[in-house]
Amino acid sequence: MLLSSPSAAGKSLSQIPEIRAGQSIELLKELHILTRDGKLNQDSRRKLKQVYHLYHFIEPLLAEVANRGGEPTVADHGAGKSYLGFILYDLFFRNRDRGHIYGIELRQDLGERARSQIGRASCREGV
Repeated sequence: MLLSSPSAAGKSLSQIPEIRAGQSIELLKELHILTRDGKLNQDSRRKLKQVYHLYHFIEPLLAEVANRGGEPTVADHGAGKSYLGFILYDLFFRNRDRGHIYGIELRQDLGERARSQIGRASCREGV
């Protein structure tokens, strides 16, 4: 499901400026960035803004590697809940057949949570 889904307030998700065109709404819900009814609370808005800020710096470097025929690879040390990794996957890696994101997290509960979200969020493990 993409941006055409309406939120509970009757406002389409495409009208939420923080949601980028083509982003997976289901992934954002799985990460609890969006509520089940498609709303974005203030804390989630702040977190998404932080992740987009990092993406702004990382994406040109990944694109440069990909454009040269390389295999873009990201190691997210201290991945926590893996917001950055999942958003990177959604915005950059999802439609590519090459590249890897490694989420490195010492807290076992957060690592297990991220691994379980891979399937529920329709991400390809090993990409």
